[in-house]
Amino acid sequence: MTIGKIFANLPIMKLADYLHAEKIKPADFAAIMGVPPSTVTRWIKGERKPRSDAIAAIERATSGRVKPTDFASEREAIREIELLTKKLTELEGVTPDEALVLALKEAIGRRKARSETASETAARILREHGITLKPSARRKLPDSVYHDLDHKL
Repeated sequence: MTIGKIFANLPIMKLADYLHAEKIKPADFAAIMGVPPSTVTRWIKGERKPRSDAIAAIERATSGRVKPTDFASEREAIREIELLTKKLTELEGVTPDEALVLALKEAIGRRKARSETASETAARILREHGITLKPSARRKLPDSVYHDLDHKL
């Protein structure tokens, strides 16, 4: 079985799951994003991929729960999985199935071992990728922003 077949039935886009979990209507999310409701519907159905600036805004609006990679096409995601699996098989000298199991076990182990806060996770990811935020990005938002969000949802 190829890696592509293993992942072929997994959902690539998670925006719909996020909206469902948070009980947010697509039309309400569209208002938050400043786009027509039909645009959000197309994103959810996978009929249209958001522009890169919209993907970044979606990631911010969902507190990072919807990632840019969630909008990759199935073909793009499967290709990346296959490339990473091939690399791991070469590094570890194992079969593709064994490589997949190794990767998943390691990811689960790291997740269980990690007991960091969301802020600590964000700081770690920024460090790992060599990203430095400007002081203006660290400013606390006014309480009115949260009040406005509550009323929009």
